[in-house]
Amino acid sequence: MSNSEYRRLLQELENKAQDQYDKTVILLSNGALGISFTFLKEIVNLDSAVMIHFLIGAWICWALSTTSVLYSFYSSKKAMTKAIEDFDNDIDDNNNSDKWTTILNFWSGSFFVIGLIFMIVFVKNNIGG
Repeated sequence: MSNSEYRRLLQELENKAQDQYDKTVILLSNGALGISFTFLKEIVNLDSAVMIHFLIGAWICWALSTTSVLYSFYSSKKAMTKAIEDFDNDIDDNNNSDKWTTILNFWSGSFFVIGLIFMIVFVKNNIGG
């Protein structure tokens, strides 16, 4: 395998990994949101729930997680468009959209984990565990 073939393979694998990451974060965040609604409906009465701010914090984090992934799709598209334009015009330029994509991807996962921690605290304090 030549160096260029190996590099192309690595890029392809990186793209697949990023696609899977995005899908997983969206699935987990929205699934956690759905489970939290079911938890409220079936297990805990909202009128008697304590530490409700942790539940609201979890919902906000999961919404921010999903929003971060959606904006990362947009910034990734912009980065690719800019890279193509730069390549076509023989310009070697830093691509800030790519930096934004990296930042948004970091925060999408972070918001999911923070939301999960908030939900664990809420559940622990509302099921007597």
